[in-house]
Amino acid sequence: VGGRKFRYHEKLNRMSPFTASATAGRLDVFNEGWRAATAADGSWILRAAADGDAIDLVLRPAKPPAIHGENGVSVSHYYSMTRLLASGTIQVPGRNRERASGLAWMDHEFGNSALREEQQGWDWFSIQLDNETELMLYVIRRTDGTPDVTSSGSLVTDTGEVIHIRHDQMRIRPLSRWRSPRSGATYPMSWTVAVPSLRISLTVRPLLEDQELVTSGSTQVTYWEGAVDVTGSSGNIAVRGAGYVEMTGYDRAFRQP
Repeated sequence: VGGRKFRYHEKLNRMSPFTASATAGRLDVFNEGWRAATAADGSWILRAAADGDAIDLVLRPAKPPAIHGENGVSVSHYYSMTRLLASGTIQVPGRNRERASGLAWMDHEFGNSALREEQQGWDWFSIQLDNETELMLYVIRRTDGTPDVTSSGSLVTDTGEVIHIRHDQMRIRPLSRWRSPRSGATYPMSWTVAVPSLRISLTVRPLLEDQELVTSGSTQVTYWEGAVDVTGSSGNIAVRGAGYVEMTGYDRAFRQP
């Protein structure tokens, strides 16, 4: 962030015991030297290195899985680990590996994820607040720019309870826009995010405007996914937080590659 640079890496391989593969029944995926796996104690291991960037992290859940949707049912099967305690090492170009710790978030969505013809893409928000709660919201955008009724969200309380948020309870308004010099897509760049029924009112701002991924070497999808800073109030008490926002369908309608 201090260097005002966003770096990402992608890797595509055919499946084989030597290049890339995945284990059935538990998380154990590797692509050459990149790996995500379940450790013997149930924690998760993330390892990857490319062009001077490297991570070697262990993630341990501080809360149970948050199952999204009304009565646990969404448009797909979807759960999150919203507060993972991360520890390990990180490395950036030109510097030695350093010890690091922090909070992480893991999403797992499976099922039929294809958008319908009248749907353009989505805006997805994951927010970790300093009052030990987390907020997930997603807006499915229709081709006319309006939110689809399938949009929804969840508030995860400090005890791990999941409160479903309907599409008509969410208020998300963009404050500015940024045009990518690479793809030509124009993205919202800051937002007010409110859930009046839960007394949540937040301002979400990107740490960098240019956090666009043009994944011509892997998924062939162009999208924006990046870190954001969060301020505002929850239950009329001031809060701060951090999060990630993902936006698809701004260069063209999102379709499965």
